[in-house]
Amino acid sequence: MTTAASSLDADVILKENERLRREKEQWAIDKRILELKVEKLQRQLWAKKSERLVTGEDKQKLLFQDPTPQKPAETPAPQRWRGERKSQVPKGPKPLDPSLPREIIKVADPDLKELICPETKRPMQPGFIEQIEVLARRAPEFYVKVYQRWVFVSPAKVAPVYSPWPSGILSRSRVHASVVAYLAAAHYCEHLPLYAAPGIKRPMPGGGLCRAA
Repeated sequence: MTTAASSLDADVILKENERLRREKEQWAIDKRILELKVEKLQRQLWAKKSERLVTGEDKQKLLFQDPTPQKPAETPAPQRWRGERKSQVPKGPKPLDPSLPREIIKVADPDLKELICPETKRPMQPGFIEQIEVLARRAPEFYVKVYQRWVFVSPAKVAPVYSPWPSGILSRSRVHASVVAYLAAAHYCEHLPLYAAPGIKRPMPGGGLCRAA
């Protein structure tokens, strides 16, 4: 009787072990399937564009965590010594080609009636010379006209008085009317676009200024 009971218990234990082994294998398969699904979702969420690659064993936890933005590496600011000035880029139009010939033109002073200070009733004194360089054309070459004028000031600090620039120049574009006429003639007579007009005989210096005019 004891032998039969012990053999029955052995069969029950073997069956239970077999059932547990099958359950363990099934759980391993289910776990692998879930891992593959997690990897697929991870690739969809964190593609290569965001440079977030899935590594390590605990991949399932990364799926439910908020990504932490990576801060760019801060570059240390260059040290400045006391009294050192920052290099500033000069404002305004670029200077014309210094190799071009220059022609200096003196602008006539204003009338004496305009030089009487309204506060002191005395003639204003010349303060400083103001000049402007404009690109001009005289066939077959380009040159630079340098206009100079005196600016008259008064000790009473009223508005300065000076003669206006000649009407033949475009002060903002720094070009002369002769350049505009040359471009118009090249465009309508030679049937060239404006960007190709300077290259009829040789490259025109300061072509961007002329197109801006």
